[in-house]
Formats: sequence, C-alpha cells, structure tokens
Amino acid sequence: MFIAPKLANFIVAPVDAEPDTRTPADFVCNGENDTEQLEAALNKLPDKGGKIYIAEGTLNLTRQVTRNIDNVTIEGGGRN
Repeated sequence: MFIAPKLANFIVAPVDAEPDTRTPADFVCNGENDTEQLEAALNKLPDKGGKIYIAEGTLNLTRQVTRNIDNVTIEGGGRN
C-alpha cells in the first residue's frame, strides 16, 4: 500500500508506477513527455515554495524544468 510522504504539496506518478501509487497522485505521467506533468506540479506550488514527491518509476523528461522560487524540495521514491 502506498503511503504519501508527509508535507508533500503534490505527488507525481510515472507511467510505470504501481497502481496504488498512481491513484492518489495529483499528476500522472504518460511516459512520453513527462516534463509537462512535472512542470505543472512545480507551477502549482505556492510562491513560498513547497514539496513535490515523485513516486518510484521512470520519468521521460525532454527538457529542463525550472521555476524561480525558493524553498522547493523534489523528493523521489526510487533508488536513483
């Protein structure tokens, strides 16, 4: 059973994440251009910052994702 990390503003689930991880995710990736979902999560953070949790799986990022705000943490659930 997937338990979301405490204090995460948003959860991003890769396309190959376990089904119980994808269900509570705020953004579910499609495996082709996951940059869009990660960028959407980052852009939804408040100006004071926050935390994005990326569930275990593989993201296919096609470009750099940036946003000019402080206090942002991106935490991954995988081994790498």
